[in-house]
Amino acid sequence: MYANASRGFRSTDNVNSDPTLPFITAWAYESGLKIDRGGFSGSAALFRMDVSDEQTFDPVRLETTAGGASRRQGAELGVQLVAAPGVVASGDWTITDAKYRQLVTDEGDVLSGVRVFNTATYVGTTALDIAPSPAWWTIRLSGNWVGQYAPFAEPGVLLGGYGLLHVAGSAKLARAVVQLGVRNVLDRAYPELRAGSFVAPGRPRTLTADVRYSF
Repeated sequence: MYANASRGFRSTDNVNSDPTLPFITAWAYESGLKIDRGGFSGSAALFRMDVSDEQTFDPVRLETTAGGASRRQGAELGVQLVAAPGVVASGDWTITDAKYRQLVTDEGDVLSGVRVFNTATYVGTTALDIAPSPAWWTIRLSGNWVGQYAPFAEPGVLLGGYGLLHVAGSAKLARAVVQLGVRNVLDRAYPELRAGSFVAPGRPRTLTADVRYSF
């Protein structure tokens, strides 16, 4: 079991053009439990981060809003299980409730109580690795998941979550190792970034290949 509390800061962006901008400061708290026994290891933790002098950056319009405060709190879960010799299942999840406690934009919009832009309600990864010890091949099935989130510059709008499936494998042939993979196997359409009416689409189904040869 563990618990910690810390305080940190960093300089605000664009401080060269406006030296009066204060530091962004944060208090962070975390408490959790870790278990490692036999073929199983897991962790669970609760966290909270209180940020002062929050700065929100719009990557499309390249504009920032300084001042205000936010709070991010939630839970982190992680697990890894050796299901059988050469078979490992794993997953990591972070559940977050992130809201502005106090923030007024340059346009006068009051964002107090609004979700922090581009911060998903949860993010997670899962994987199944199959790599028998005497075998010349390996297979990895994995996925990553993103929950609902608020896009930049659209207070009150909440986008739906999505999940992506990936497959990868490798084979050893004499002195060569061939690796093949397919990202976004189901060719799921999803936004990599959204700000106002601007939408940058995510990567479609993609095939990757790699060959390594030892002389």
